[in-house]
Amino acid sequence: MQPLAYLVTSHYSYAPLTLPRILPSLMAAGIAPEQVFVLVGGCDRELEVRGPQCTFWYLPHHSRTFSAYLEAASESRRNALAPFQHMFLLMDTCEAGPWFKNLSEHFDRSLDACGGTPHGDGRTMSDIGAYRIEYLRKNPEVGKYWNHPMDMGVSSEGEMFLLAEKKAYYGGQGGVDRIMTPSDRYGTGTPRITEYFTQLDLWKYKSNWGQLPIAELNERL
Repeated sequence: MQPLAYLVTSHYSYAPLTLPRILPSLMAAGIAPEQVFVLVGGCDRELEVRGPQCTFWYLPHHSRTFSAYLEAASESRRNALAPFQHMFLLMDTCEAGPWFKNLSEHFDRSLDACGGTPHGDGRTMSDIGAYRIEYLRKNPEVGKYWNHPMDMGVSSEGEMFLLAEKKAYYGGQGGVDRIMTPSDRYGTGTPRITEYFTQLDLWKYKSNWGQLPIAELNERL
């Protein structure tokens, strides 16, 4: 089975807090350093640095989650990503469990996209899941996210997934377990809830949990 490239989106302002958690967890799950690419946005210039746990791509833009789409579609990354047919998109506020590598690799490789959550209430999860790299390169929609404002990113979440003609979800109709007791996971003063993706053995520490419907939030708390 062809390996996946794991693209971790981050930003210079918080990478020192988040990367010490996610990178060791990826290595502990058995993912090789040559499969991991960390995209650090908001830098003053573009730079590539190869480290013992991953390759760093320092980027002079603020595209955040969509940096992975943009970089995978870029001709300048074609050689680096040549060994891979699919990339797996991760936020740096994730942490992998021991089964993550095996579970993340287990999907139909003819798919353009394999998402982390099912539709459920109509929402999608575009920032966790596998994407066929050639699909992104051939889809002009990815370009509009260049240096986008944050509100555009939130309102467009899931769009790249929904545009794919061949798509599915990991684990069929499995869901996400939410631990609704907020904690300041990174010591920044920002409370985060925990989401556990059962299909992937993956934890995500989410700061925008207040976007849940108020009735649902109150019920869970």
